[in-house]
Order: sequence, then C-alpha cells, then structure tokens
Amino acid sequence: MDLWFWLVFIMIVAPTVPGSAAGTVGVNYGRLASKLPSPGEVVELVRSLGVTKVRIYDTDATVLQAFANTSIELTVSVPNNDIPALATNISTAQNWVNSSILLFYPQTKVTTILVGYEVLTAGQHIMPYLLTAMENIHSALATLKIDSQVKVSTTHSLNILNMTSPPSLCSFDHEAIVRPLLQFLSKTGAPFMVNIYTFSTFQQDKGRNFPESFALLKPTGFVVVDPISRLRYENLFLAQLDAVYSAIDNFGFSDIQVAVSETGWPFTGKSGASVRKSRSYNQHVARLCLSGAGTPLVRDRPIEVFIYSLFNEDLQPSSLGTFGLYFTNKSRVFDFDTRTLQPSNDSYAECLRVSLTRIIIQMRLKLRHRRFEAHISISSGISFSRTSNGLRITHHQLFPAITGSRGKRS
Repeated sequence: MDLWFWLVFIMIVAPTVPGSAAGTVGVNYGRLASKLPSPGEVVELVRSLGVTKVRIYDTDATVLQAFANTSIELTVSVPNNDIPALATNISTAQNWVNSSILLFYPQTKVTTILVGYEVLTAGQHIMPYLLTAMENIHSALATLKIDSQVKVSTTHSLNILNMTSPPSLCSFDHEAIVRPLLQFLSKTGAPFMVNIYTFSTFQQDKGRNFPESFALLKPTGFVVVDPISRLRYENLFLAQLDAVYSAIDNFGFSDIQVAVSETGWPFTGKSGASVRKSRSYNQHVARLCLSGAGTPLVRDRPIEVFIYSLFNEDLQPSSLGTFGLYFTNKSRVFDFDTRTLQPSNDSYAECLRVSLTRIIIQMRLKLRHRRFEAHISISSGISFSRTSNGLRITHHQLFPAITGSRGKRS
C-alpha cells in the first residue's frame, strides 16, 4: 500500500470511528391512553427495554413514587398552563419545587425539569413567561442546594429554526427570547432540548430530495454534503441535530449540549408508517447514540435521546400517526432492547469499510473526469449515491422546510 492510500485512510476514514463515551437512550412515558398499566408495572417494562432514563409530562405523585429507589433517571415536566403562575410569583415556584420535587427527591432520581412543551412555537400567549418561570424554578432548586443535580430546561420543535438548509447556516426565530434562554442554559449547565421527527420531514419532501432510507437512518450510500462546512451527512437525524447545534453556535453558545427530547417513527395511522419501519428507526437511533460517535459537527459529545413513546397513547391526538414500543395491555409492538443494540467491533469495521469504499469511488471518478466541476450555491447541497453505472452526483436543495411537531401536547 502506498503513502497516498494511508493518507486517505487517516484523514477521511479514521474520523468515523465512534468516540469512547456512549450516549444514552431514554423513553417518553406519556399517559394519555386508556387502561394503562400501573406505574409499578411500568417500571418493570422500562427495565425490560434496557433504558436508563424516562421522561414524563407532569409530576404525578404515583409515578414519582414508583420510580423511587431505582437506578432510572427521571425527567419531569411543567404543563404549559402552569407557566404564568410560576413566572409571576417566586413563592409559587418554591412551593411547586417543594411539593413536586423535594417531596420525592433524592429517592426518586429527578435530573431534569422541562418547563413547558414547544412554547416558542406552540404557546405564543405564554412565551413571555417562559424564561422567568425557568429562572424561578432554578432559584428554588438553588435555595435547596440541588441545582447542580437537577437542571431546568424546556422543549422545542424544529420549527424554532428560521431556516433549515444548509445546517451550518441555521439560526433561530424569536432572537429576543431565544438569546436570554441560551444564556440561562449556558450559565446553569442545562441542555437544549429539541423534538426531532424525520418522518415528518420525509412526508413533506415526498422523496424529491432524499430517499426514505435517509430519514430512517438506514446506511445505503446516500450522502448529503453541507456546502458551507463540507460536512457529510449519511442520515437526516444527524443533519437536523447539527442544524440545532449550528444555530446555537451562531448565537455564540458553543458550550450547550443538545438533547433530543422526542424522536420516533409511527407504526400505524399514516402513510409510510409501519411496525417494521418504526422498529428499524428506533434501533438505528439507539445504536447511533450508544456508539458514542457524536455528530459530524460535534464529535466529542455523545448523543442523548428519548424515544417516543413507551405506549401507544390512544387519547393523545397526533398529526403524525401512532407511536409506541408497547400496547397498553403490556404486549410489545416490536422487540426493542438497548442491551442487544450495543455497537460491536464488527459494526465499527463496517463503518470504516463503507467510508473507505465511498472515498475511493469518488477519487476514481475524479481521475476519469478531470474536468468535472460542482458549482455549489449557499442554499444547495450535493448528494452522492451508488448506481449500477458508478457514482451518481446530485445537486439539489439540501432539505425542505421542517415542520416536525407531533402536535399539541394535551
């Protein structure tokens, strides 16, 4: 092997090797469903999935008690309607923390409080109250000297971005509100939480710019290149996650961790939904997180996700179809256990092989077509996909507009 080969290997292939720190996989435990199992039974179901984190959409006492003295970390939530009261009176926030957190802590391992649900895109009337409510809750935690153990954040839809193409140029709407919010997260060490639904983006794109496999995180050789950063994206999930990281960095806050508060693929109720695809998507997301690989833009930070959802919530309206790992009778929608999804050395080797094959194909193409040029505009990207005749290079709009919210959380 000559020097050229090893230079290509080191510069192009080696960066795809996952990092040493694995990410974490959690699950969203919503309870807008009929005939749910008891919270005690839910704890055992969660354990059977091998996940270590659970997010709930309130601070229900029976649920908090059920998770006491377990190793499972709990993320709790403040409903949107409660935000104004928590913002206008700090004693209200102190009373809420005492009754909803301190009463169960530390036996119940609450690690994060999410104030509201997609407030900046779905709760215009309570938007002005959001940051003050978060600050009041954090102050109450600080008074109890548990603010280092329990972080305060809020969830966002991808609609908070004012553009989605390319990821490196993304920024936020509502700058006057978002910038102070980012300052708060940076100061307190709390994560930026975002809901990512690649299914929604693919439904809007209808295959015009990328195949369904790109949204499902299935490695098929299809790659999209950000024309500004030159970063390569082999799936839509990482591209959308990096769009958020870029938006935060473009506001000057590169120290904030991004966590995915909801992601999933429906198993029924919508065109393109199926049990097979839902299983595939969730498994690919979990493997990605557990690999510790990070994102193309932020390789040194493991990915944290919460799969949506634990149960098929038949009383929760959704514009995206029905999600769930379990039916409410405790039978599985499909097999899913993160302990069986730990990436192996074979998967690392396959990652190296695919990357090396791709770069060799591209260089051969350049040798054959020395005069080939790709003119790249700021709002466009280049995708590479293998065909029977060699490598196909497509110049196109990187991503369509993203409106990836499931809908209002009741």
